[in-house]
Amino acid sequence: MQQDTTRNPFEIALFVVVKDGNFATKLRIKLIGRFDHFPNSEFPRRQIFFEYNSQLNKLEVTKVAHFEGHRDSVYSLAIDRETGSIYSAGADGYVIRWNWPIDSNGELIAQLPQAIYSIYIYEGKIYCGTSTGEVYCLSESDREVAAQSTLHSLGTFAFTGQEQHIYSGGGNGELVKSDLLLNEDSRRKLLPDKTSIRNLHSRGDSLFAACSDNKIHILEPATLNSIDVIEGHANSVFDLAFAEEYMFSTGRDATIRKTNLADPREFATVNAHLYTIQTLAISPDETLLLSGSLDKSIRIWSTELDLLKVVKKEKQDAHTNAVNKVLWIDSNHFISCGDDRAIMLFHVGSD
Repeated sequence: MQQDTTRNPFEIALFVVVKDGNFATKLRIKLIGRFDHFPNSEFPRRQIFFEYNSQLNKLEVTKVAHFEGHRDSVYSLAIDRETGSIYSAGADGYVIRWNWPIDSNGELIAQLPQAIYSIYIYEGKIYCGTSTGEVYCLSESDREVAAQSTLHSLGTFAFTGQEQHIYSGGGNGELVKSDLLLNEDSRRKLLPDKTSIRNLHSRGDSLFAACSDNKIHILEPATLNSIDVIEGHANSVFDLAFAEEYMFSTGRDATIRKTNLADPREFATVNAHLYTIQTLAISPDETLLLSGSLDKSIRIWSTELDLLKVVKKEKQDAHTNAVNKVLWIDSNHFISCGDDRAIMLFHVGSD
């Protein structure tokens, strides 16, 4: 093993020879740290991630298209699985519809008076959560505002739908259950003031809430009563993804944690990015996991948390600023958006 420390204080390259039968491959593994120096030559374990591994060259990612139409950061994406339409929303208050296969001419569906933090498609309606806590319900067919309601006193970060109800979570730590036209059914103060519900997922007969109290709260949808609380992250939890009996979680601590829902004591954690991870997405065939971060990169992982590919500006002409949302269109295509105002489409395949 050869150590090269001449590049700069942030990078250490290790060259490892891996033998496979009669063949030997020289792999370059780059370790990147957040500190200017490593005291006593001890690497801070939580500050280092692997940039490359032996699986990295088996996956090919190609940028297919780059679309611009927003005038400010794009925060959220949603897809209507029935029509194939993709919707984007962001700080400019725009809701734009893109057709799949995507063409370059997005259609402006609505312009709301506030920044839009979250967008969600359910039962033919588009739900938009804004920076002020106002929630809008738009009709997909006629682009009209079907309903609006101030469900939260601060930003509305998350939606999920189940059994003809919409659940929303906001910056005031409250979880609200409404009918499809935003008539409030029930409300629960899940978190203290100044803590927020960052994401919501409906799975089976449970609701999963990723929260800024560093925890994942599991709730009963009908009553909003607590079922369980999963801990483990060192800071706010921003997103969740699910594959079979496993849950993947991520957030401000820049790790991805894989938890066995049958026994939450069984888990694995990987230090995945340099900075906050905003978003996760599992592929439709549940074989690949995407993560998008403030470090401007998108990373592709196996469900065993092996790093398979790093998607970034220098290699795939990807984002130049924070990645806010990633979304699989099908098992070979994903879409992303970010603070650079761009929406990008990528193809994923094998060598």
